[in-house]
Amino acid sequence: MKIILARLQAKEGRLAGLRAACLKMLDPSRAEPGCISYAFSESIENPGEITFFEEWQDQAAIDSHFSTDHFLAFGPAIEEDLQGPPAVTIYDVAGEPEKV
Repeated sequence: MKIILARLQAKEGRLAGLRAACLKMLDPSRAEPGCISYAFSESIENPGEITFFEEWQDQAAIDSHFSTDHFLAFGPAIEEDLQGPPAVTIYDVAGEPEKV
């Protein structure tokens, strides 16, 4: 299993637009083959920071996700809302064998 943590920082006054775009990602991403969970949260300590927490069956599922229409449209949709580029880290879950 793989986990993705993706942190996004909204520009001042742009959180509502960023949040709306993030909400549009939930249903189609959750419906993808290999998606175990897909959610985001907003930081209490750092206003304007949104973190996606995603669990995927394997790298192939992530690669497929990254090529979907909704994912490819997401970047341009949030570009004006972001303070800087997203910080994305992909993790292997320790002790979890990949299912084939």
